[in-house]
Amino acid sequence: MIVGRLVRLLVMVLIALAAMGIRQLTEPSREVALAAGTIQGVGAESPAPQRIFGFYRTTGFNLQPADSYTVVGHEKILRTSLVRSAADRSVPWPFGDKQTIQWFQLEAGMSKWAKVNGATGANLKVTPQQAGVVYYQQHYHYYGWVFEKDRYSRVAKLTTKPNPVSAKKLDVTTDSNYLYNNQGDAQQTYVHATPTPTDATGELKWSSSNPALATVDAQSGQVMANKNRDSGIVTITGTMTNTDGTAVSASVQITIGDGLNSQTVDEGRPATFKILGKFDQAPTQVIWHRIDSAGKETVVSNQRATSYTVPATTPADNHNRYFAEVKIKSDEKATVTTIKTGQATLNVNPSTQPSVKITNAIDNVTDLLNFSESTDIAVIANDTCQLTGTVTDQNPASKLNTGDLEVNLPREAIVSDVSVDNQPAPYTVVGDNRIDKTYAVQNQSFSKTKTHTVVVTFQVPTMSKGRYETGIKLRGYDGQTPPQSLGTFKGNAVTLDFTDGKIDIKANAVSFGDLTSRNFGQNLPGITTGDSELLDITDNRRVKTAERITLRQMAPLSNGSEFLNATISFDPGHKQPLQQLSTEARDVVTTKDNEVLSSIGKAQGQGLTLNVHTDAWQPGVYTTKLIWSIVAAP
Repeated sequence: MIVGRLVRLLVMVLIALAAMGIRQLTEPSREVALAAGTIQGVGAESPAPQRIFGFYRTTGFNLQPADSYTVVGHEKILRTSLVRSAADRSVPWPFGDKQTIQWFQLEAGMSKWAKVNGATGANLKVTPQQAGVVYYQQHYHYYGWVFEKDRYSRVAKLTTKPNPVSAKKLDVTTDSNYLYNNQGDAQQTYVHATPTPTDATGELKWSSSNPALATVDAQSGQVMANKNRDSGIVTITGTMTNTDGTAVSASVQITIGDGLNSQTVDEGRPATFKILGKFDQAPTQVIWHRIDSAGKETVVSNQRATSYTVPATTPADNHNRYFAEVKIKSDEKATVTTIKTGQATLNVNPSTQPSVKITNAIDNVTDLLNFSESTDIAVIANDTCQLTGTVTDQNPASKLNTGDLEVNLPREAIVSDVSVDNQPAPYTVVGDNRIDKTYAVQNQSFSKTKTHTVVVTFQVPTMSKGRYETGIKLRGYDGQTPPQSLGTFKGNAVTLDFTDGKIDIKANAVSFGDLTSRNFGQNLPGITTGDSELLDITDNRRVKTAERITLRQMAPLSNGSEFLNATISFDPGHKQPLQQLSTEARDVVTTKDNEVLSSIGKAQGQGLTLNVHTDAWQPGVYTTKLIWSIVAAP
């Protein structure tokens, strides 16, 4: 047991000696190097602490002693402030509380720095008794997790004048123009004043326009934000009073907030939230959250970006709230500090642009057998048609106030009736050319009634075969005086297919290709021109009666001088037997009453085949004609 205690004691002594050795090695020389007007301090000036949104990840001076001027016999205070990183603040007792401060001074012309007796606080009070220049530097010593550490302020130059110098002007700056109001520790920054001339010896004091938002130390210029989440802009004013009683003042504004500003954008525009405050480097991690109007919270980004953009906002984004969690890792021991911003609201102004939907349908009132709403109807001379259009402005915030309901019809058309929302409506012709006329029901209100249904009944006495597209459209206007056009809105087109009410047919040529002796005795399929059907049929009949389609071959295949010993057959498809053709017409398709007569060919699995029976033939091009006929079924 005694041996064990001796070993532990020896280890403790060795650690103490090692620490002492390190301390001795790092103790700086107090010799002064004077080179090109630069004063070398007791130690090299330490780097400024790294600041992120008002929090410090490294230890250092956040307020340095400033070069200043005074008058013989007047007290002057050199002020400093040092902040410690989260890692340094977490060093356990008793080492975490062990820290010392010592001021050093160097009089002009001297070669060594000397301690200032009793100067062991953050601020140094001096009352010069003679004119001249004296340099000062503060040494701050403390314990880290592993080693003892040192921080050195900048070297401050104090110039003592024999007589006062009055300030004519004052310029004021701040280290940070944004402070948080929602953190556990009040955030702080410093303001600084530069007089003109720079060697002015007046007394400087600070004041705040709104101490409820932020206070300021009258002497040091330390600004402290409130912790009550009160937001606004505070004006910090510096006033330098000269010995003769005159004074000069200047101000700087500092914003107090919770880190995010609410955003208001027009619908369809992006909205960007940006974390406010000063930061010397990017945070370790930034987590963006969204809280929707139902209270559901969602992480929308988890990277390092200090801003978040909501692209192409919609009404659903209105009143969503956003906030960010900012994680900062200190440079030692990887201590992580988390800062939460306040919640900012996204306000989306609804778009006032009309969102018009138009649905069109067309009926042939005369064709009772096929009377139903459609977008494509067959029309023959003197048919009565009915065009129905439903026009809706889907945007409740739309600036559409009134509109003209318009439709184009063939110039030959005769309009017999127009109604809007089941009420007769007056209409006028607002356009006329060689092809069509434009009819309009004008000045229909959309400010309260967002949907209107217009029905146009018309007849076309004569019209050439062809297709004609039309549809109800809306020419919109806003509520200004005079009204301004919002453009023309259109819906789907409907088609009038003008026909003669008969059956249109077209027979297409068939080729069996080049034949060789290897093809003898085979059933060779024919290919129609353009890979179309054998017989194209368009059944425009309004009353469809039973019909028979017959097919016959006018003559054998011939090259002009000889016939080919071969047969052509109709293939009805679906594995049915081939029907050999001859000069006698034979039925190949039959229909029933009310049945549409369809095209004949590959779409139905039908075709023609050729079979050559002998090789006794002469080379050449062999042709024949096939006759298709449509005959009323008995």
